[in-house]
Amino acid sequence: MLRIVAVLLGFSLPLSCFGAVAEAQGVDNPITRSFYWFRFVAGKDVREACGNGGPDHYRLVYNAIYREQVRAYDLIAQPGGGAAMTMRVFGQAGIVNNIVINDVVDILGPWRGVKTERTLTAGEFSRLIAALDQSGGLRFPTRKFEVPSNDFYWTVVACRGGQFTATAFHHPTDGFRSVSFDKPLFALDTSGIAVNPPRKLEPSTLRGDQNQVWRLRVTPQGIEY
Repeated sequence: MLRIVAVLLGFSLPLSCFGAVAEAQGVDNPITRSFYWFRFVAGKDVREACGNGGPDHYRLVYNAIYREQVRAYDLIAQPGGGAAMTMRVFGQAGIVNNIVINDVVDILGPWRGVKTERTLTAGEFSRLIAALDQSGGLRFPTRKFEVPSNDFYWTVVACRGGQFTATAFHHPTDGFRSVSFDKPLFALDTSGIAVNPPRKLEPSTLRGDQNQVWRLRVTPQGIEY
């Protein structure tokens, strides 16, 4: 399958090369996104780099029903107390009826989503991390649960002071209602794309084609995929 991806991208690479591609780079390309998405959300790269003397790294993903909208935020601490922030917004994945292709050179453009970057001041960064900590986003959960792709939820992976943590907040549980980092985070978002707000839904198993619904398992050891 990875060989097929290489052909679609217009070149051929040995399979071993794909393993070296960072998760963040993989999700930017709509062709390779599905190969890297689960590792990206679980923070595989963040976990592996944590404890090696690198900067603090936080990754927050808002799954607003995967086929409707996903927002991903990477924050990497910088000298002086600020942070480099990368925002990614993907929407209407696979719904070709609503896609208009304006650039024949880049026919995958509509599926790439929007990626923007900005630098946070020390004050902006510290306030956001304080809200994240207050919400319980910087510790492992105490129980196991699953989050389905056709629901609303947050995942948070973090490397703070050399310690890795991962958790999730599933709508409409009390954990989701306790989230206080969403408003300050969205206020810093420069994507220009409106947030898809959570809404009341029937149980996940009663909606849509279950063959197209995937689930992440959240445990006291991290996010499994």
